[in-house]
Amino acid sequence: MTSRNTIYEQNMRDKGLKKVTLWIPDHCADDLKLMASICCDNQDLIPSTVRSLTTGRMKESTHEYINNGKPTDNTFCSRNVLWCFNG
Repeated sequence: MTSRNTIYEQNMRDKGLKKVTLWIPDHCADDLKLMASICCDNQDLIPSTVRSLTTGRMKESTHEYINNGKPTDNTFCSRNVLWCFNG
């Protein structure tokens, strides 16, 4: 017999979402969760820019900052397990 969680996870995968876990700084957890939620609701959006709290300068995110320079897909998530658009 299939568990409710297994069914739920398959339904999320069927929607084009991907389950990932990632460790992030505590101070930005809420912002990253919000951004992941927005990306899940609007699958044509991806996170691409961050702002320094010290200088106020914007920094565009690129694949070289993710996965030690190895190419990755457009998934986005926070330190908790989230379902995120896998574009």
